[in-house]
Amino acid sequence: MAVGGLVVTFSENEQDRAAAQALLVADPRIEVGPSEGLRQAVVAETDDTRSGEALSAYLLEHPGIVAVDVAFVGGFDADASSSKE
Repeated sequence: MAVGGLVVTFSENEQDRAAAQALLVADPRIEVGPSEGLRQAVVAETDDTRSGEALSAYLLEHPGIVAVDVAFVGGFDADASSSKE
């Protein structure tokens, strides 16, 4: 699993922005965080980093989204042990 912290920048067009916000809320891979102005913080959870990159590309295809900035990417190995010996 890969977890990414993203900052999505919306279009100034109100209709496009509203449609993009609805897209983010409806996508089960995305948890919407705080927003400021035209920017929206989101956390994206995907199967792997390649899927995360595909998600970013998909978001950028929407006319209401003008930028997707990656703030953090973390990968987690399901087989890794949390204890150190």
